[in-house]
Amino acid sequence: MKKIGVGVIGMGFGSILLSLNTQKSYSQEVRGNSEPGDTGECLFEIRGIADAWKPVEALAELAEKFGVAHYSNDYKEIVTLPDIDMVAVYVPDALHHEISMAALNAGKHVLCTKPLTSSLDDAIEIVKKVESSGLKFLVGQTMRFEPQYASIKKLCDDGDLGNIVVASAHYVHDMRPVYLETPWRLTMPQDFIYGGLIHPVDVLRWFCGDVEEVHALGNKGLLTPGRKSDFDNYLVNLKFKSGIIGRAMACFDMVEPPLPMMEVDLMGTRGSATAEFTDFEPGVLRCKLDRLPARYPSAIPFPPQTSGDRGLGNTVMKYIRHFQDVLLGKCEPVPSAREGAKSIAVCDAAMRSMKSGKVEKVRDDF
Repeated sequence: MKKIGVGVIGMGFGSILLSLNTQKSYSQEVRGNSEPGDTGECLFEIRGIADAWKPVEALAELAEKFGVAHYSNDYKEIVTLPDIDMVAVYVPDALHHEISMAALNAGKHVLCTKPLTSSLDDAIEIVKKVESSGLKFLVGQTMRFEPQYASIKKLCDDGDLGNIVVASAHYVHDMRPVYLETPWRLTMPQDFIYGGLIHPVDVLRWFCGDVEEVHALGNKGLLTPGRKSDFDNYLVNLKFKSGIIGRAMACFDMVEPPLPMMEVDLMGTRGSATAEFTDFEPGVLRCKLDRLPARYPSAIPFPPQTSGDRGLGNTVMKYIRHFQDVLLGKCEPVPSAREGAKSIAVCDAAMRSMKSGKVEKVRDDF
């Protein structure tokens, strides 16, 4: 089958994708319960890489090591190449809109790591371009592809939990060590309401649907006084259009708490479940179902994820495999540009609420 040419913009986290040039097929863990006759063939081929911050000599070394034909410090030289079919965007958040639009305007499909953008207006512009062009766009939301959360979603979709009544999710992470690896988060700086809160917001939307209104509180942390931001820690109450109520918590400027780094809790009419994830540590899914005689939670352990940057190598490959199926016409991208923009809209409403002190409606006029 014909290979799909890929240009990767950003050789930090994006360097995970270089292994596509060294593998003929996806691992069984990445493929999961594939269809009969599915060989798991990897059709992506990295043909161009760009990074504005790495010396061109370093890019040349990577290109030679992984058999990449083109490299540059200027992303524009890569996104316009005729042998590039899809562009993968792995740059600081504030550049997602610019590079994604450049790729779409060049007629390329796009994979963009979360968040879609750092402003709702920019997100809406991408949605309009994608939907008018017919190009495919996937937002790389890792929580949706972690096995714990994929499993709790299966319980939810199969009706084991009944109707969800209350839901919560959190992402808590002392960012001080991360600043040493990615200083742009301080110097640009990264807006954590889009770059961090987006994780629990997106995963809650995945389970509960669209959000109608929010009430949010936030404060600025005290551990990183040089960071320019209004808020670093967030508590957001959510009212979903379905009637579900929920809470999203995201905290980034505090000593790492003795909690799972990421957690989702779903409480329903037939059962309740919780799923936990922490970088490089084992995870677990716990559930209680009304139809089972046991009155204590069942627990399903998950081994730690250890491959690739921050242990997310297999998770990234799962959404890469999903996007391959999208480009082959087997399914639609999940989450799409529109879904990504809806999560941005929730974060936008949360920011407005923190500043106004009032309940704010989530924009849905796009």
